[in-house]
Amino acid sequence: MRLPLLLTVCLGSMAFAGETAIQTQNFDHDPQWEGVSNRIARDHYPTIEQDFGWSDTNFAGKEKGEIGGAITRSATPAYYAMPIEPATLEKPFSASGTFAITKTAGTGGVSFGWFGHEVTAGTRPMNSLLFQINGEKNGVQIHLRIITAHNRGAGATVQKAGAAKRDFAFPASDTKHHFTVSYDPTGKGTVSAQVDDLPAVKFELSDEVRKDGITADRFGIVNHLKSGHTMNLYLDDLKLGDKSFDFATDPKWESVGSHTKFEDRNLAGDHDFGYSETNNAGGEQKGEIGGTIWRRKDPRAWYADRVGSLDLTQPLHASGRVKFDVGAPDSGVYFGWFDSATATTQPQRTKDKPNQNFLGVHIEGPTRVGHYFAPEYATSQGERRRNIDAPVLQPDGKSHTFSIDYDPATHELKTTLDGQSTTLPVRDQDLKAGAHFDRFGLLSVPTGGQEVKIWFDDLKYTKVSEAG
Repeated sequence: MRLPLLLTVCLGSMAFAGETAIQTQNFDHDPQWEGVSNRIARDHYPTIEQDFGWSDTNFAGKEKGEIGGAITRSATPAYYAMPIEPATLEKPFSASGTFAITKTAGTGGVSFGWFGHEVTAGTRPMNSLLFQINGEKNGVQIHLRIITAHNRGAGATVQKAGAAKRDFAFPASDTKHHFTVSYDPTGKGTVSAQVDDLPAVKFELSDEVRKDGITADRFGIVNHLKSGHTMNLYLDDLKLGDKSFDFATDPKWESVGSHTKFEDRNLAGDHDFGYSETNNAGGEQKGEIGGTIWRRKDPRAWYADRVGSLDLTQPLHASGRVKFDVGAPDSGVYFGWFDSATATTQPQRTKDKPNQNFLGVHIEGPTRVGHYFAPEYATSQGERRRNIDAPVLQPDGKSHTFSIDYDPATHELKTTLDGQSTTLPVRDQDLKAGAHFDRFGLLSVPTGGQEVKIWFDDLKYTKVSEAG
């Protein structure tokens, strides 16, 4: 007699199954979990030198006196800005002026405009409306971006009429450029801008962005918060609302890290996560896991407990506390059960199927929304499913409760964040393909991008009883 499909799958998977138990881990001491490429050290670290503020030069304006200088991309924030009455999305605001970009490199980057003074290392300035200038080999690209209080974003690119996406609007030179930018709260809210005689850019805010809002209490220049090279930018003849600034004399604006020199150890792509004698996630005592995790193709990195052989025939549970500090654009991380062998080799991995043998939560964007706390699984064949009808984990520095549950009777994966649950059914064909796991913990996303900084504590999770 032919067995039903589901029963066949279950029996075929029994080779992986063992008696399971719930492991409790509060990290009051180093658990000696397995770390693979999770802390990347270098023999040499670059020296960062920030040198910008008021200057008696004349690159951007009509007469001597301007603000700007040499601004270097670094995860460490640096800005020169004027404290202002906070700009919000409930009232109009505008600015105009001139700028010059006299030097750039392939990974230079700087922004100017409105932003909140609480700039977090490793992410982008939130509560902001900024011209973002990205260095390329042949010049720079200029984007207009709004980033809300909870890291949701929207924007547009300044470029020539009919230009391809990667065309460069500007070379680095002593040329003076003029800009205007304004926000109109009518309707959903509209941002408009123009640079020189290039086509004007305009975009309407989404409901999520408008609801989130901004509270921008600074106007000025801020570095891009990811390691890179130096760009020289100058601003002059500024009009901010009804106030004008010719910078003939030093305005004595606020300087945060704009004149400094240091060794930069927070470099793009350098994972730094694992056990930590800290208490960020809100556990009862010191000790937790987490840190800085990058989206990068190689090397794949994880910090995880050895949990024995588990599969989709067994109930799986995890719970604990999580704190999310940094969620840069195009960043993400996996947390849950995975297979150590296929996590390294991934022969069938593609851009759309970056995982095999995984079950848990995928914390990732898109940027316009934030980082979903979304259930996801991937089979041994690389078939991957995720439900983004899920709560967003905000990089708010607060402690949150979570749980992950897989029920083999209903074939459903459920994740819960602060009491809000999301369910993802496992399809019959995916049950047939199966999935197996031998690790539980943090796993990096194997595609290029940026960083998250995240912490977990007071964990409970399923493992095989005899697993070491």
